[in-house]
Amino acid sequence: MQLIDFKEPEEIGRWRTINDEVMGGRSNSQMTMSSSGTALFHGIVSLADGGGFASVRRFDAACDLSDASGLKVRCRGDGHIYKLNLRLEKCFDGVVWQAPFDPIPSEWETITLPFSSFVPTYHGRHVTHPPKFDPARILSFGLVIGGRQDGPFHLELEWVKSLDPDDAA
Repeated sequence: MQLIDFKEPEEIGRWRTINDEVMGGRSNSQMTMSSSGTALFHGIVSLADGGGFASVRRFDAACDLSDASGLKVRCRGDGHIYKLNLRLEKCFDGVVWQAPFDPIPSEWETITLPFSSFVPTYHGRHVTHPPKFDPARILSFGLVIGGRQDGPFHLELEWVKSLDPDDAA
């Protein structure tokens, strides 16, 4: 089931930027429409002033994925490692379930992220006693680049779909 179609022009406006500026850093990013009609998450990660991450988040994405086994992302990368974020709580800040992915530079591919690959984090650190992950309670999706990957980045996105249990991985 398609959850996010980045080719829909109104989709770009649903994503909000949240960068390390919130803690004094200098990274910047944005989600824009690419020349090919897909989404482009791009910007510059700066390690200056204690920074080191750039992210975007879609807040109004409540969905029940209890019948799914994970997510699939159609994207084209740049050699950086990204993380897909899921939030199960309405609060702005809290536990984030993250799954890293490393798309092949300059080639379109479909990345498969089983729910078992999502780990609980809080402010980038692993949570040792997290609440139970419940795919029926997903409220928001996000993308982040961090991990001391200093410099420009760009990730092109076409869609996000649910991974059905009987889908081939």
